[in-house]
Amino acid sequence: MDRNQKIAFARIISDLIEADFIVEKREMDYFESVISREQLRISRSMLVECKHLTLAKAVKDLRDLPEKEKTEVIALIKELALADGNCVPQEAILMLALIESLEGNGEFFSVKAGDLHLENLTAIYIENEQGTATDGYVENHFREINNELAMAGFQFVYIPHIAKDFDTMDKDYLKKVVNYMIPSASEERTCQICDDLCNITTVRFCRDLLYKKIGLNLIGAPPSLLFKVNDSAIVTSPDGMEESERVAYSNFLLLDMGDDMLLTIRKMVDAYGSMVSCMKPVQIQPGHKKFLYNGFHRWLFDLICYGREMKEYHLVINLENRDVPVVFQSDDGEEVPVKMGAQEAALYILVVQESLRGKGLDWREHIPKEEKKELMEKYNAIYRQIGKGRVATDYKDRTLAHHIRTKVKALQQIANRDMFVPENVKEGKESYYRVVAPESHVVISI
Repeated sequence: MDRNQKIAFARIISDLIEADFIVEKREMDYFESVISREQLRISRSMLVECKHLTLAKAVKDLRDLPEKEKTEVIALIKELALADGNCVPQEAILMLALIESLEGNGEFFSVKAGDLHLENLTAIYIENEQGTATDGYVENHFREINNELAMAGFQFVYIPHIAKDFDTMDKDYLKKVVNYMIPSASEERTCQICDDLCNITTVRFCRDLLYKKIGLNLIGAPPSLLFKVNDSAIVTSPDGMEESERVAYSNFLLLDMGDDMLLTIRKMVDAYGSMVSCMKPVQIQPGHKKFLYNGFHRWLFDLICYGREMKEYHLVINLENRDVPVVFQSDDGEEVPVKMGAQEAALYILVVQESLRGKGLDWREHIPKEEKKELMEKYNAIYRQIGKGRVATDYKDRTLAHHIRTKVKALQQIANRDMFVPENVKEGKESYYRVVAPESHVVISI
């Protein structure tokens, strides 16, 4: 493993230790024995840095491992989950999600939790097209799918049935509840909320709520199940000291249902069952016409009523605006300035430029002299213009890179912000910092 992968591994095992909300002595002993192994040697500074990673980023970093090393990582994950002699559901679903993601069978996502909380072990059917064959299958085999998941302890959510729960309520009763919950809502707003609750579709749920309100981009994903795995926190300041802020993230696993949804679910349930010490079946509640303000019904209501809708933006770089050279702009003209110091802005702009020109900004430890000279000239051309004539001797600064990532990721109102977040990518001996935003989403005025 390289340094980044060791940090990612440390992040994963720390989440596993905390999964059951109890930190056992045996887990601590095992943790210390693992990080001190010859092939790992995870230092204290790496442990500090791992607290800055989301779990999704950690998984992404480890997916690039050679198969042999990846198999060893998975074995260590299983050993740790069973280190205290017991594997509770929360540990088992996290272990399953990590293994499925590392093996390439699923996708792992981390999004800021905010004030909206979805219960763990919730399984939501996801699709991006109306009237798919898989959707028809779910409708016709709902009882079987629901029973399979419920027996294993998962709450199955099929959006059309949730919409039906709201639609079968007495309309005056539903309006009264919405008025009670949000007394400041106008008549028009109240009617809109009621309509959204009663007519939400799976496609609209993916596009208008998951993507536009919490930044979980599943647009384009095939018919799948989205599992809420757990909640974890990252530290936002680079020093990891006591005054650092902790930001809560919700973690999800997306599993493609393939050609046989029920078979895929049974395989997943069997894999989960082989890990968990004791399953806790979910009691299936019969439908009724009362307003439920718990579980998924509450999460959906809160998303519709309180979640702030995000827009897609493009990046505008203007070196003539020395104070705020980096701005995000929506199609309707709304601007979101990014407060960066001159060196941060210069580094970010260079990363964007080099990403549009090629692979990204060279971040190798030893860059050939002529190549480094050329890059420094580009960097200082930017830095002089926005930094009052100042120049630098090097552009590679991990702290600055961390600050830039944190500031861009903090722009929660930007639905497509992930494409503008600089990522460190390693390809053999090469290393780059790059953004994946296409040229169509970037405007540079120099």
